[in-house]
Amino acid sequence: MNWPSSGLTSVSIKIPSSLRAGEYLLRVEHIALHSASSVGGSQHYISCAQLKVTGGGSGNPSPLLAFPGAYSPQDPGILINIYYPVPTSYTPPGGNVWQG
Repeated sequence: MNWPSSGLTSVSIKIPSSLRAGEYLLRVEHIALHSASSVGGSQHYISCAQLKVTGGGSGNPSPLLAFPGAYSPQDPGILINIYYPVPTSYTPPGGNVWQG
């Protein structure tokens, strides 16, 4: 299985031009799954950035997520055995990424 972040040293994102002007919190999370085969075993590494969007469009991101509560320790992307049987796919926890 190929992991999307494997070998990356940076990540680029595109802010949709339809995003309304305002203050936003961008959350980036890397979840270590080497011990995730038991509840509480996943390790979460979080970074956040405060963004001020100016001159935006009229789009409304949805659905919105709230932390804590966006996902639970039993969600498939949090509670997973990556060793055996080796997974062939991975579903990240949380909601869908808003595309604008």
